[in-house]
Amino acid sequence: MPVYFSENGIDTRKAILNSCSVLFFEKGYHGTSIDDICQAAHVNRGSIYYHFKDKENIRYEVMWDTIMEQLSRVRNACTPIPQKYEYLAALYAVWEQICVDKNTQRFFVEYSRDYPVYSPRDNLSRTIIMLLTIAIGFFFIHIISGLVFIMFGLMG
Repeated sequence: MPVYFSENGIDTRKAILNSCSVLFFEKGYHGTSIDDICQAAHVNRGSIYYHFKDKENIRYEVMWDTIMEQLSRVRNACTPIPQKYEYLAALYAVWEQICVDKNTQRFFVEYSRDYPVYSPRDNLSRTIIMLLTIAIGFFFIHIISGLVFIMFGLMG
């Protein structure tokens, strides 16, 4: 992935997130050090801590970006669906990605192991946990009925 240098802080933040996304999925969250992130994003430690409170905060952002990427995929790939079902479909897509991609699976399983009983400290954490809980429930509905996408009119 090419890295473009810029004086813009937004570009630096995106470079850090993109590098972390690749590293967390390839090496795992615990297998990725801050030095690995610095090297991959071509930034120094100060830049990382300027944009993010800690490595954990980066993990939340990468997780949220993964969910939003799937939401975009669902919106582009499916026939129009009611807005209230978009996030359910996106979470199903995340769950499907977890099931078929070992790197995605490792990333989310590490998170689950780190926080087996977790009381979120901030709204982003609460949202991610709520969405993942819905995704797991949604997955089981899919197994039982085999008709989740059809019920939501996604294969129109």
